[in-house]
Amino acid sequence: MYRKPIFALLLSLICIPRAGVYAESVGIVHYDVEMKVLAERNAVQMRTRCTIRNDGAAELTQLAFDLLAREGRCKARTEVQRIWQQVSGNPVFLKFKHGQNGQESSERKLVDVTLASGLAPGSSTEVAFDYAWQATDPTNTRDNYRPLATLPDGSKEICLLSDIKWLPVVQPVQESGGPNRFALQIKPSWVIKAAVPADWHVVALGGRHVKTVPQTDRAVFVWKSTVPFYPQLMAGRFQKQIVETESTKVVLYLPKGYDPGLVERIGYELARAYDFYTDTFGRLEGDEIHIGVSSAGQGGHGGYLSFTMDTNMLGRQITKETLPMVMEPMRHELAHSWWGWSVTSYGPGTKFLRESMANFASSYFVEKTTGQDRLAADMAKLFWTGLHTDLICGAQGDSERAAYMKGPVVLNVLRQEMGEPQFFKVLKHFASQYRGGHAKMSDFISTCGQITGEDWKEFFDQWCFGTGVPDYRIEKFDSTQRGEKWQTEVVIRNAGGAMITCPLELQMANENYRKSFKIEPGQKKTLTFTTQSRVTQAVVDPEHRTCQGSGAECRLKMLGVGEVEAEWIWYWRGVVLTEEGQYDRAIGDISRAMDRHSHPAFSYSRGIAHLKNGDIEAARSDVVAFLDWVAKSNDPRRSLVYPGLLSQDSSKQWDQLNHMLQTLTGQNLRTHEQWRKWWGRAREDFQPALRAQQLGPGGLTRSG
Repeated sequence: MYRKPIFALLLSLICIPRAGVYAESVGIVHYDVEMKVLAERNAVQMRTRCTIRNDGAAELTQLAFDLLAREGRCKARTEVQRIWQQVSGNPVFLKFKHGQNGQESSERKLVDVTLASGLAPGSSTEVAFDYAWQATDPTNTRDNYRPLATLPDGSKEICLLSDIKWLPVVQPVQESGGPNRFALQIKPSWVIKAAVPADWHVVALGGRHVKTVPQTDRAVFVWKSTVPFYPQLMAGRFQKQIVETESTKVVLYLPKGYDPGLVERIGYELARAYDFYTDTFGRLEGDEIHIGVSSAGQGGHGGYLSFTMDTNMLGRQITKETLPMVMEPMRHELAHSWWGWSVTSYGPGTKFLRESMANFASSYFVEKTTGQDRLAADMAKLFWTGLHTDLICGAQGDSERAAYMKGPVVLNVLRQEMGEPQFFKVLKHFASQYRGGHAKMSDFISTCGQITGEDWKEFFDQWCFGTGVPDYRIEKFDSTQRGEKWQTEVVIRNAGGAMITCPLELQMANENYRKSFKIEPGQKKTLTFTTQSRVTQAVVDPEHRTCQGSGAECRLKMLGVGEVEAEWIWYWRGVVLTEEGQYDRAIGDISRAMDRHSHPAFSYSRGIAHLKNGDIEAARSDVVAFLDWVAKSNDPRRSLVYPGLLSQDSSKQWDQLNHMLQTLTGQNLRTHEQWRKWWGRAREDFQPALRAQQLGPGGLTRSG
């Protein structure tokens, strides 16, 4: 039985929406888009006809549209030229102005439109927009995202994501009752006709290519939606490659220069993931997967049986060694076809139903198809980084970081508590019941109860709406002989804020015995055993593979991870092995991470392991590499937080780094510039100070 903590109870009251708050009463149900790329002007001319439907109870005479409203974020300047409404078969030009939505951002300029003919309840109308947008700085590679980019060779590329609302979107008539950002959005069908230079390709991600019409100096690509959803589009001089299997066709659009053999391998790997997800979550409508790889820098964005990547994520030179790292984000984005696009979530918990589901799907795929201990690695990483107590669904909205990192672990805990057959029956039923529709967190919780016959609300209150993690501690252990047998009493207290099923191991001279237990937060339980031999020790979670614990025990979770292709896990496990005094194993694991790629934390921690192991020359080589990096870096602190060498508290970071440097070198310097100058003079004859053996391989936040 899961008890609801007081914090979670208060949060659930905060997040319960008022009736009708999230259901939009008006939305666009279809787009008919004509666009012409004016590459020489870094601009695109658009005509978009929108079919708008009023599902509310009142007539509407005014509407507000988001149309590239955040110009600073979009890196594009928008000019709305005219807007008209079809009234009795005739176009009537409408009055409009640029307003502001101060609730979200004073920079977000919406387009307020007054209709010529009111939109009655249950009726539809067509409103058309003529507008142009122009990229403000297409060559600026520092921007995270450029809808139109000028590449180093002078060519142009367009990448239009759903995030920037490059097609008009009606704003909800009713604002949400709380700070949650995710309102329900109607899914539109669409047809796009894109006129581009003759040597370009166009892909409307997730749609179906209808035809290409060649013209004198242009080509017009026609795409149509496979299922209703907001479109995303890429256009440019792409290298197009098709990989076909018995179940699907994978079409990849990439900048030129990639090895066709490795691209083909990516296609087959994606088809394999598609088959796995289909078996696990159910079949979707459509049998083509479209992938666009952009040079403009925009990260990864999922779509319906489609997604975009950028060349920074993919890498300009894919190798067999880097392919596993390349595939991980691709599998995540492909999983969004089920979790985010087919089933579109809204309200509190949206990030959990999208990002946590997609990350879990990717890790589960690796676990089942390669035998790697991926989900255990996810949990160990969560505890190592201290994010295990983060709130996934909070009063200020969903935490993106917690949804990505903690959410998949919570889903795996649910899998363990529910049992694998029931858990995947829940996921498949949920994906089927809400396919093509919308769902919220309470719908998922209800599905869990519907399939299992149990109430899982308090589970989610603790793990998603709360910060608690189980922390089982043995308070009493006694093994006493009673005649020819031994009676053992173990008292366990749950000092944490959640509960989970956990193993207890009784260790005897010739055998061990295990029993699972579960204790509610703040409670104790006495377990009594009768054995043939004396119990010498009782151990909670002996392999460190249960999502529980705090303090030093959390670090030991790295030792509970089996074989996994993850260099950060290798590194962190090496740090723990160093702390445990297993220096040769530690050096081996950190070296394995360094073979994959270089990082200053790897050099530092292996250097400390070599020092503790008595190999001064090997230690000097690693410490010199670390100090070389410190001297060259503009701000060495930033790269040392994620590995755990420095605290996330920026006010402490320089003092911590200074202490590390002083202990390594024996020098008492204070500023980065002083260290640089000293290192320039001292590097050639440098030897690590003997007291550097006192330093911990995991830096100062955990060991010193």
